Amino acid sequence: MAFATYLVLTSISLGLSGKFSPKLLNWQFVKGLVGWFFEVMLLKVSLLSLRSGEAPLLDTVAYAGYTFIGMCVVALGRITLSYAYYLTVMWTCLCIGIFMVKTMNRTLFAEARSYDSSMHHYLWQQT
Repeated sequence: MAFATYLVLTSISLGLSGKFSPKLLNWQFVKGLVGWFFEVMLLKVSLLSLRSGEAPLLDTVAYAGYTFIGMCVVALGRITLSYAYYLTVMWTCLCIGIFMVKTMNRTLFAEARSYDSSMHHYLWQQT
C-alpha cells in the first residue's frame, strides 16, 4: 500500500509541476521496485554478515517496504511545503533508521539467544 501511495503522490507532484506523463509514472514504478529489491538484498547481506542467522524473506521485504512511508511523507512535504523538503528528508531518514534498528534488534537478539552459551560471546573471546 505504501508503494502504491508513493506512486500516486509522485504522480500528483509531477502533475502539479506540469511534468506528468505515463512514461514518467512507469519510470517511478521501475525505480521504486529496483530500490526496494536492492534494499532487501542489502538487509539480507547485512544480516548474514553479522552472522545473525536467516531472517524470513517476507519479513525482510516488509521491513524494506516501510521506507515508502517515509518517501510518502517527503512527497507530501514537497507538494505542500516545497521549502521544507530538505528538513522533511532528514527527519524521515532519521525515523526510518531508528525504526530499522529497533525492528532488526528483535531478529538479531532472538538468534543470539538461540545459540550455545559457549559460542554466544565468540566475538569477545577473539579480542
